[in-house]
Amino acid sequence: MAIFFSSGEQKIRPGVYQRYENTGGASLAGALNGQVAVVIKSNWGPLGQVQYIETPSQAYKVYGNGGENDTVSIIEEIFKGGASVVKAIRLGAATTPGSINLKDTAGSPADVITMSLKYSGARAFTYSVRANPGVETQKQLIVYDENNIARDTFSFTAGATEVDGLVAAFAEQGSDYITIAKTAEGNGTLALANQQEITAGTNPVITNQSYTDGLNLLEAHNWNVVCVDTSDTDILALLQGYIDRVYSVGKMAFAVIGEPTSVAFATRVSHATAYNNYKVVYFGGAWVDASGKTYEGFEAAARIAGMVASTPSNEAVTHKSISGAVNLKEFLTNSQYESAIKGGMLTASASNAGVIWIDSGITTLVSPSGNDDEGWKKIKRAKIRFELMQRASDTVEPLIGNINNSADGRSTVVQNVQGVINAMVAEQKLVEGAYIEVDSNNPPQGDSAWFNIWADDIDSLEKVYFTFKFRFSPEE
Repeated sequence: MAIFFSSGEQKIRPGVYQRYENTGGASLAGALNGQVAVVIKSNWGPLGQVQYIETPSQAYKVYGNGGENDTVSIIEEIFKGGASVVKAIRLGAATTPGSINLKDTAGSPADVITMSLKYSGARAFTYSVRANPGVETQKQLIVYDENNIARDTFSFTAGATEVDGLVAAFAEQGSDYITIAKTAEGNGTLALANQQEITAGTNPVITNQSYTDGLNLLEAHNWNVVCVDTSDTDILALLQGYIDRVYSVGKMAFAVIGEPTSVAFATRVSHATAYNNYKVVYFGGAWVDASGKTYEGFEAAARIAGMVASTPSNEAVTHKSISGAVNLKEFLTNSQYESAIKGGMLTASASNAGVIWIDSGITTLVSPSGNDDEGWKKIKRAKIRFELMQRASDTVEPLIGNINNSADGRSTVVQNVQGVINAMVAEQKLVEGAYIEVDSNNPPQGDSAWFNIWADDIDSLEKVYFTFKFRFSPEE
């Protein structure tokens, strides 16, 4: 029987000993696509918690159908853009939730149960306490939302134990909408009610600090694009500072922002130019859907965010059609489109066939400096570079502390990162010949080693030039 041994271990007794190793190297990290982070305002839902939303219907379940000034609907726009998951934060600090006291049937009715709404906010709910029409021996508590849709139904035995019966039914069933607490014994029987209003709570007050706090909560989660629910220039400036900061600590991502066409065209272009940042995408266009609804500002930016996040880096967003768009709100001249491109403003245009699409997939970088080059002006090329950095880091991170800073250990790093590079070459993201090497100008020392990665990213073909050479040939 072979006994296991550890690397370098010498056994005392004669015999056969065994161990195994992974000779295939570390698992190669894949691309991070389709994940958008967003902060929203709502009259319902958890505060200060990142929610992983996978469908628009889930968004409305978590955050409600939207009240005045709510921005839940932009999550749906992000999904329309192609996102696979949205990581959302509801802005604001907790306030007192709405509640109502359920009474018994005594001559001087007592408050026997306090029913509170699960979350802070002004969302409207009603409730009924009634006989169960299907079971004579039962009563029901039914909770309705603002659209008179029954969200919860609790059944319990009618009679002198109704209070305890409802508490027990709630404990067994639970709820996404209410909490229930017994406050007095009373006579045990609940008074009837017919869609009585539950006293609403209040919505959180939203400040600039609310956005800072919400964005900071998103930092610990993986995403490749972030957007906000406003076109307020102070908040957009805050978002730029945020994306710069999280990028500096390894978050390879874009921020997508937008301003409406009510802002003068030249002003929008100047605002885009002022960002001058390859991590910021500024959408200054607008489109109209079949119902006549206009999409612009932060709402349009949310759709573009979904498109940028979901488009793989071997494809461009240039001339990618905008789902559901049937017309432009703003028609620009050729010189205006050129001005937008030079100024770093992404906008929408129409094809000769009438398809509404992104005119040019650009970032707001207009004046590269330092280590930046012209490639950072393109979303596609920036996304390839982000992806290479992210995949190389994610692949090597599990090796940290588990290999020696020796020739063999550094060779392991080279081997695994070269695997990432080769995969991206095969995926048509990098030009063939890309490679990694140990930096000969910075020799390894102690627990540190330096490497150079040489790679050329592949641009998309976006400009085609035809020269037509005609010749007059007289008839013979």
